[in-house]
Parts: sequence; structure tokens; C-alpha cells
Amino acid sequence: MNNLEREQKLKRELIVNFDRFINKINMENHENEYLKELLGEEQYKNISDITLTECHVIDCIERNPLINAIGISQKMNITKGGISKISSKLLKKKLIKIYRQEGNKKEIFYSLTPLGREVFLVHEKLHEKLYQRANLFLDRFTDEELKKIIEFISGLSEII
Repeated sequence: MNNLEREQKLKRELIVNFDRFINKINMENHENEYLKELLGEEQYKNISDITLTECHVIDCIERNPLINAIGISQKMNITKGGISKISSKLLKKKLIKIYRQEGNKKEIFYSLTPLGREVFLVHEKLHEKLYQRANLFLDRFTDEELKKIIEFISGLSEII
């Protein structure tokens, strides 16, 4: 096998592995498993039926005071209709509440209830756990290799 063939084989292998990685992220299985594990703890039994997308909406609301459905939609790249459905579920589960600013009766904003804040904190634990695992994996690489990986992912992000 000559150099060109070896290079093409490596590129194909990289693309296949990257595609597998993207599919795994899109399925959200890894995060769902951790979420169920964390919510399986006794103190969270009353909120164990929450979805990962609902958690991300809760996270978005907590990190963005004075946010409405349009703002959530833009930040999360989900349709406004999708956000309306999710927010309705979150309201029924008593995880979020709506409010209006004084002088603006038309626009509805969202904030977390105390229970919603608990879900936010569980979601934070989840991300911390994932960050620790990623950090252990990345410890295998030198600074120079990490710079190349960053360059690769940045470049790939531009063409996708």
C-alpha cells in the first residue's frame, strides 16, 4: 500500500468514526442514561420522568434571566412550537413558572420553580460527571495534540 492509499484509508476511517460519534451524540443515549441514574436517587423520585430536552430547556431558562419562548427557541435551535410544547409540559410538572414584566402585559417570560432549580442542579451534576470522564480521556494527549484536535474540530465545524 502506497502513501496515498494509506492516507485515503486513514481519512475514511476518521470520517466513519466521526460519523459514529455524531450519531451517538444525536441519540443522546449517553446523557439519558446518566440522567436516569441521577434521578433514580430517592430525593428525585418525583421528577424521574423528565426528558433530556426538558432538562436542556430548564438549563437555558436558569442561565438566561428574562427569557421567553423566542429566546429559548433561538438559543436551543428548536422551533417556537416545540418550545411551547416543552414549556407546557414543564408547567404541568411544576418545574417552571411564567411571569410578565410590569408594563408589558403581552410578553411571557419563564423562570424556574424550586423543583425546577433541583432539576437544574441534577443536570449540572450530569455535565460535571461527563466533563470528568472527558477530561480523563483528554489527559492522554499532549498540548500539541490537543491543539491539533481543536484545529480539526473547528475546521470541521465550519464545513458542516
